[in-house]
Amino acid sequence: MSKPTQKESTAPRTTLLATDASNSVLTEINDSGLNQASYSAYGHYSSDAQPSSNLGFNGEMRDHITSCYFLGNGNRVYNPVLMRFHSPDKLSPFYAGGLNAYMYCIGDPINHSDPTGNFPIWTRIVGGLASAGIIVGAVSAATDGDTRTI
Repeated sequence: MSKPTQKESTAPRTTLLATDASNSVLTEINDSGLNQASYSAYGHYSSDAQPSSNLGFNGEMRDHITSCYFLGNGNRVYNPVLMRFHSPDKLSPFYAGGLNAYMYCIGDPINHSDPTGNFPIWTRIVGGLASAGIIVGAVSAATDGDTRTI
């Protein structure tokens, strides 16, 4: 007769997460104790213990093995140690990198977040409006403000 083996507990494990305003997980509380963490501006994780949760910087899913974040439902891999993406952005201007096809948050992670991993639409809109304003201003200056109906 074989000896019965003990099964591991299949009871769900409860973890309480404390986050900041941008949903970055700063503290985990579970049956193992308290685990506090901090992040660099670009999301590099720093703690005494490995996190038990998959959530990390800005509430994004963190890979425990590579410490990378798969943004935009896995669309692009972001590496917080390198402070950049591993692949170029398909939506960057002219698909040639424009500003920098590998940069995170247009180089300003303090004031911006990048949950999709794509070049933000608002920068194209703002750039387009600025261009339109320059053109309208130049035409207005060239005609000395004179408007005519055609």
